[in-house]
Amino acid sequence: MKKPAAGPKAGRPGPDASLIAALVLIIAIIAYAAYYIQSSVVMPSSAYSPPQAGECSGNETGQCLIGQCAGIRTCQNGTWSRCALKMACEPGSSAPCYEGACVNSYKVCNGCGTGYGPCINNSG
Repeated sequence: MKKPAAGPKAGRPGPDASLIAALVLIIAIIAYAAYYIQSSVVMPSSAYSPPQAGECSGNETGQCLIGQCAGIRTCQNGTWSRCALKMACEPGSSAPCYEGACVNSYKVCNGCGTGYGPCINNSG
């Protein structure tokens, strides 16, 4: 009597677990990058928006939001530009700073990437 096959593709090796893990990681990185680029690049705002297109003149500027981050719009040929952030740093990154005589300190970039928080003493 013939032994039944153990699965739909018996006798063929399945995909390597490390290959599957690598593919999942690559997909996660691409998804994160797409979200980050979308949230930090110039895009329409949802609040603090100046009047709609055609309702500006000269070199006016107005506040706007990209998510929770304050940005700026400018009037260009009678039309408001898209909301833009002035990126100063990578959100969450840290940089060395000096607080008094303390040299071993750092500051952390805010979630919008528009500036650093206060200097934090790291000498404990």
